[in-house]
Amino acid sequence: MAKMHKNLFAQLYAGEFGGIDRQSSLGQANVAQDIKNFRILADGSLEKRCGYSKVIGLPAGIRAVWSGDVDGEASLFVLAGDMVYLANPETREHRAVLSVGTPGGPACFFQVEGRLYLIDGQDVYSLSRTDGASVEGYVPLYGRDWTHAGGPVHEPVNQLSEYIRITYRLSESSATSVPTGIAAESVVSLIIDGIPKTSGYSLNGDMLKLGTTCALNTEIEVCLHIGGSYNERGELSSCSGTAVFGGKYDNSVYCFGGNDRSRVFRSKYVGAADLARSRFHVPGSMGLYFPVGYDFSVAAGSACVRAICRHYDRLLLFTADDARMTDLSESSYQDLPVRPVNSGVGCLSAGGVVLCDNDPMTVSRDGIYRWTSNTDERDESNAKRISEQLAGLLGRDFGAGALAFNYREADEIWIANPADPEGRVFVYNYRLEKWYCHTGISAEHFFRFGGRLGFCRAGDVFMFGEEEYTDCGAEIVAEYESRYTDMGQAGLKKRVKRVMVVSSAESDFTVELHNTGRKLCELHFEGRPGPGIESRRAGAYTGRTTYVKYCLKAGGPGRQRIFGIVVMADK
Repeated sequence: MAKMHKNLFAQLYAGEFGGIDRQSSLGQANVAQDIKNFRILADGSLEKRCGYSKVIGLPAGIRAVWSGDVDGEASLFVLAGDMVYLANPETREHRAVLSVGTPGGPACFFQVEGRLYLIDGQDVYSLSRTDGASVEGYVPLYGRDWTHAGGPVHEPVNQLSEYIRITYRLSESSATSVPTGIAAESVVSLIIDGIPKTSGYSLNGDMLKLGTTCALNTEIEVCLHIGGSYNERGELSSCSGTAVFGGKYDNSVYCFGGNDRSRVFRSKYVGAADLARSRFHVPGSMGLYFPVGYDFSVAAGSACVRAICRHYDRLLLFTADDARMTDLSESSYQDLPVRPVNSGVGCLSAGGVVLCDNDPMTVSRDGIYRWTSNTDERDESNAKRISEQLAGLLGRDFGAGALAFNYREADEIWIANPADPEGRVFVYNYRLEKWYCHTGISAEHFFRFGGRLGFCRAGDVFMFGEEEYTDCGAEIVAEYESRYTDMGQAGLKKRVKRVMVVSSAESDFTVELHNTGRKLCELHFEGRPGPGIESRRAGAYTGRTTYVKYCLKAGGPGRQRIFGIVVMADK
């Protein structure tokens, strides 16, 4: 950049721009009071954010959005009103794939074993790229190798299925009936020693009359329709939030936010062989299995679970003001211990938690926290507030309804509140550990598609683009406002003489200088076409001042990048 001239008294130099830091009244030349619509790149330079364009308009408000691979293709699913759409932001096309039973309210997509599901507070649906339907869940093997006298429950009833399977290996030589353990409504299929039986059998309460006499060690397999009175599908389906824990092909799903806000439903993994046998009897059945009795209540039923998130080998469950942890060992599967780990920090909304390098980040009452501890003991230090630098910007109501999203391609966490009047998004660059802010976005949902960031507002879908320099035609004005500084000469007055900026800007930008009472001057720099980097100087000639700050403002329709600034003063 530049060296201090021998006749100069003071110099303010920023060759690498810092993020927002409002923790003290005075700062260094590269510390910001506020940043709007500038990103900070890995080399410390400022770049005006790209713009966005509307790519799809839907006839109703968007309730949920999901992007990822379905059937081997990149897909974007959007629930708007009571209709699920498959959308393509690149071609700007969309088509309806499923009508659901609710016209509004919170809902959530989730993916398990490569299949996409939707829970909307009334039902659970399975989706493909062509259609969808209410889920018929996995048919559990209720009894395994029972004798003529019955046996223990092997797999409990599925909350999402009205069917069970039982296998028998007879222990007497002349059995004519076997117990079912449940008073079933009908027999779906019956196989005796590998041969399907289509008639002659009947049900009598919880007994199945075989219609024949079976010898010792006869193998029997039956599928029964037991109806919906043995499960709580309605309670599970009333949920509107989900969290998926595990690997890509070995997941458990946690559903919450239902009629009982303290209650969490957990699914169990279904292997390929078990699922194949389920589909043999009920062809439409799928691998989603929520065993009856495998749900649990948090804080003895007194907690209102707002959000759930994975944290390494444990699961964190958040209320508005505290956090609890579950032990996910298989031995405790049916009676999950939920232990408190922090009684002062929680999460205010289901969308207010996001993973950042395997650490959850939560939007809480008094700021934004990163959960870094892996301890199993109660410890307030496991949550570190990382938003102190934003003091005075978030406001008391920002956390309520906030949503957080990991834009991995840029190493950024985007945190927004749809009700914010400026449409602000607070961005945390977790590689640089710097904060900046974007305005004019008002996002209600975020997603990534084709490596690009998108968002939804009302019934519209928008995409950011590297070659977009406006927000749907509206000008983007980027501002970097530094903290006040004494330019290295504490308590002494100085006159600013010159300002130098190193930039690559296709549109005009300005530099304003302020003291603590007024604007001292405004310098205008013309944009230059092309990618070249230029060093530009301008005379300032201000009156004497003790403190000074600068404000970079970049508007216009072109790309703009600022690499550094020098403010020079004498006595």
